[in-house]
Amino acid sequence: MLTPERLTAVRHTLRPIGFAMPSIGLSAVPPVQQQIEAARRLEAAGYRNGWANEGVGGKDVFVQIAILLGATDQLTFGTSVTPMWARPPMVTHAAAHQLVEAFPDRFLLGLGSGYDFMAPLAGLVYRKPLAQLREYVTRMPEPVPLLDVPAVDYPTVVGANGRRSVRQAGEIADGAFPSLVPPRYVEEIRSVLGDDKLIIVGLMTFVDDDEEKAKGDASQSISQIFAMKGVPYGRVLDSFGYTAQDRTEGSDRLTADLTAAGSGATIAAAARRYIEAGADHVVLMPVEADFNSGVDKLESIAADVTAV
Repeated sequence: MLTPERLTAVRHTLRPIGFAMPSIGLSAVPPVQQQIEAARRLEAAGYRNGWANEGVGGKDVFVQIAILLGATDQLTFGTSVTPMWARPPMVTHAAAHQLVEAFPDRFLLGLGSGYDFMAPLAGLVYRKPLAQLREYVTRMPEPVPLLDVPAVDYPTVVGANGRRSVRQAGEIADGAFPSLVPPRYVEEIRSVLGDDKLIIVGLMTFVDDDEEKAKGDASQSISQIFAMKGVPYGRVLDSFGYTAQDRTEGSDRLTADLTAAGSGATIAAAARRYIEAGADHVVLMPVEADFNSGVDKLESIAADVTAV
């Protein structure tokens, strides 16, 4: 983990609102030149913080981010998040170190336990994900025979939605990266982690000047997500009074509390609620049918969201 002074410096690199590179699924990725052009467009539009996700296979997020950092001047990039199943812990540490060495103050590591179906893809067994993630983080900077292993010199946030995972994030990393949570829960996370940890929030974003259409799209996505097996959000939502019916139907109340849907001003206001609740940074995660549409939508709301 970083020193308090170093973490303060990291905070200064984070604007209130950033963006996730649009993606279809966990690993689908457009041609490299198309990604470069998108990152440059979003940088020119005023964004300063970008993020990219990863599954197991399909792409390597560290290679992707290295390309995008090299193609831009001011953007930072983080992984949002890379699952521990994608590579051995020592390899993750080496990749993160090389990125901060090449691009000082421009890389953040987001790390998570992923989903149960990912482990077998890597020939591993999904047993107790919290314990496995703790072991993974512990092993990242371990000595490797015949090699010099650098110290951890990059910020690490851990994907954390449940209360146990939030507490663990405070113990093993520089902060937490929750998503699909209401602002009220971010207040609780801040009280648990204290002021010396980062909170990065992932916010599903549906951009459309027709706000009713945007809300309808968001509601449909919420109901689809909670229909998936093993989605790790239900228990926390239950504690805030949301019901199983809210989740399966994508109720107006739940959709409004978990997503940002509408015009640029509406998106900015939704993100601001998380900042006011204690988040350091909100990552807009556009939900669109294709990559280019996602980039267009992010560009169209840049003036509103970068003014927050």
